[in-house]
Amino acid sequence: MNEVSYYKDENLSYIFNYKFIPFEENGKDTGFMIRTIELYCLAKMKDSIKKLTELTGFSFDNLLPTVEEITLLIKRGRSVVSGYSTFPEKEEVELKNLVDMLNNAQSGKLSKPASYQLSTRVWITDMHRAVERKKDSIESERGRLAKMNGLYSLLYPVIEWLLSEKITGFKKELLEALPRETVYLNSLLSEMNWSHSRICKFIISEMNKLEDCIDKVIRNCSYPRDKYELLRTPIYKIDYYKNYYKKESVDLKIVLTADEYVNAMVSAKKRIEDKSSYM
Repeated sequence: MNEVSYYKDENLSYIFNYKFIPFEENGKDTGFMIRTIELYCLAKMKDSIKKLTELTGFSFDNLLPTVEEITLLIKRGRSVVSGYSTFPEKEEVELKNLVDMLNNAQSGKLSKPASYQLSTRVWITDMHRAVERKKDSIESERGRLAKMNGLYSLLYPVIEWLLSEKITGFKKELLEALPRETVYLNSLLSEMNWSHSRICKFIISEMNKLEDCIDKVIRNCSYPRDKYELLRTPIYKIDYYKNYYKKESVDLKIVLTADEYVNAMVSAKKRIEDKSSYM
């Protein structure tokens, strides 16, 4: 595994030490989930990542997945969804049997078992409750299936992104294997009917942090949108940020944060300007 590098600036440290780990054939189902969400977030961040590379000269390892990795993710996703889909089907059969038993008991075609100690009325009431519990269980299973199927469908915009980048080997046929579901990442954070919320929270939090750090770098190197802030921001301040972030400023990044460097340079520049105004 690559070593972690030190940078005093927290944003750069997070960005430069973020590691994308490709999914492999013997990977865990949780690895499939993490990599799928990660790639989906990357597809949304593609323009920001290009801008970051322009400013810093930095390129992530394993940023773009290979055709082989995407194929493995599709294969695993299909397998996981298939496994989830068997549970509701099995419970639907069990529900039908329970309903048939309840109907037969109510019509007198089925007698109370000799081993049942309570009255027939209580026995039928118990069967009513069993039917309702089974219906609730099926609804929960369908909820889990919908979430997993939705997570699997996140690969669709990922492949669209890779096709737009004209990455070698990617063809539209890959899209045919994927469901076209609309899923919101926040729905994967809910613990309701979902045992993978902790994993989803982990990777979504990681990617949100990465996006925030990248956006901070880009904002520092861009003119403020607010007119008041624009008037108060000297042009050279943005130039200093660009100088700090550029690839050649390696030692600078170890000793100072971006703000420390820029504030010191702006302060020195301002003193010179103030003195010059009196000359």
